[in-house]
Amino acid sequence: MDLSEYYKKSYNKEKSLITITWKPATDRMSDTGFKAVLIEILDTIKIERPEFYLANTQHFLFTIVPELQDWANKYFVHEIYQLGVKKMGVVVSADLFAQVSIEQVLSDDGSGMQSAYFPSVEKAENWLK
Repeated sequence: MDLSEYYKKSYNKEKSLITITWKPATDRMSDTGFKAVLIEILDTIKIERPEFYLANTQHFLFTIVPELQDWANKYFVHEIYQLGVKKMGVVVSADLFAQVSIEQVLSDDGSGMQSAYFPSVEKAENWLK
């Protein structure tokens, strides 16, 4: 499954920062596609071991249903914290329903990882230092 239509990832070793930029095609992403993207990102984190994670969700148009929120929290958020991610900055989505579903994934994570929401990539990057 080619997932590049849904997101782009980059890793800055010097800053120990992985950046995930979600694309507008997420409006047609399936639950299975969403899980596959998170698994692919998790695989990169297992290799690179970044301390900081930036999720640019400005164009994230997929609404994460409650069951999927629970899955993402348990199998992604907790796991990346265990792998050494200390802080997650989220650039907010223009889509209200998508944004609320993202916040619900992170609000109950209980991992101890710091997370915060920002209106721009620049503000998120400044916080992720």
